Amino acid sequence: MASDGDTIVAIASPAGMGAVSLIRLSGPQSCEIAQKVIGFRALPPARKVGLRSIVDAEGLVIDEGLWVTFSGPASYTGEDVAEFTGHGGVMVTRKVIERLIEAGARPAEPGPDFAGAAIGDGTTGRALGSALRGNPGGSSWGDCSSRSLYRFSGGGH
Repeated sequence: MASDGDTIVAIASPAGMGAVSLIRLSGPQSCEIAQKVIGFRALPPARKVGLRSIVDAEGLVIDEGLWVTFSGPASYTGEDVAEFTGHGGVMVTRKVIERLIEAGARPAEPGPDFAGAAIGDGTTGRALGSALRGNPGGSSWGDCSSRSLYRFSGGGH
């Protein structure tokens, strides 16, 4: 969870060789940091998706992908959030995260930094908080926490 008013960044999708990666900024400076790395184009309005490039300090493109922002408390963490969905793979993802850190974010702590924000500010119920702490890669559908997340978020009955 972001503390002392800082903004955290981390990969929010499984790390590795997937086709896409989701990188999440959470905290009061999320949109300002995102704006710094996309250059002259504005971020899309909250809850709208926009195609934008991430550029390095010299203006060279690191990656191009989709940005979406959420205003707290109506977000996963309860804080302002900016999410970038870009190309997967270790190197591109690492470069995007490094650029976001250069722009002012701090790396999220290992463990439930983002889930901790959601649980700590009361945006999740007790059952959903329990599912967030569960095993997202369960060996069966019955013990998979993503099933619990879906059910407790109102998606399942």
